[in-house]
Amino acid sequence: MISADEAALYAAAMTDEKKTLGDRLREARQFAGLSQQVVADRLNISVQSVSQWETGRTRPAMDRMMLLSELYAVDYEWLVNGGAEKRVPKGREFDIEPYRRRVAKMIDWLELKSFGQWGRETPTSEIDDTTVLAQRDGIGDLFALSVADKSNSPDYIIGDLVIGDTGITAEPGDMVFFRGLDHPLPRLRQLRMLRRSKEGDLLADLVPCNPDFLTETISLDDSYDRIIGVLVEHRRFRGGQTNIK
Repeated sequence: MISADEAALYAAAMTDEKKTLGDRLREARQFAGLSQQVVADRLNISVQSVSQWETGRTRPAMDRMMLLSELYAVDYEWLVNGGAEKRVPKGREFDIEPYRRRVAKMIDWLELKSFGQWGRETPTSEIDDTTVLAQRDGIGDLFALSVADKSNSPDYIIGDLVIGDTGITAEPGDMVFFRGLDHPLPRLRQLRMLRRSKEGDLLADLVPCNPDFLTETISLDDSYDRIIGVLVEHRRFRGGQTNIK
């Protein structure tokens, strides 16, 4: 025979199973006493985005879900999957440790130029509006950028979010981030043919998705002219603009 407490938890779990993610997001926000406008301001997004989450038209990315669970003071697993436990016990903080290898630092293309040049980057200790949570653990350091030009359109348009990993060995066909001596900023290109020059250097062709831009050839043996990381994730936001800064 189950106790009254166990029965209450079971009943709550059964009720929550019938709720959608949007239902839980709306319930948690209202329970926290926050308006959609306040949530939008805290997360640096539009009110329309919050409304679309709660009506089920769109779904928040994982890093947004973590921020929402902290903002609403509810259990992250309940917010994502439903269940009996909703309120976070007093004094409990969100445990970032299981997700630490998924955290990508949001940087600009100028910062990417020196990213990883002096060894491993310092892991971040929190998830906020300067970070992005990737879908899988990084092998090396993860970094995230907003596409800033048309060199890879229409596959990658201005405002798209791209995430790279410094720990993956690039292979022909991969989209890679690289820096070269002849350009002030790194670029995103598809790695193509690998071959040896007459001098014995290993050369790679780096091809833009947009045929209006030129293919470039770099030496992978050069200490500076090299690949920084491999593209592991690509996201496109409604309206084509990344809200993350």
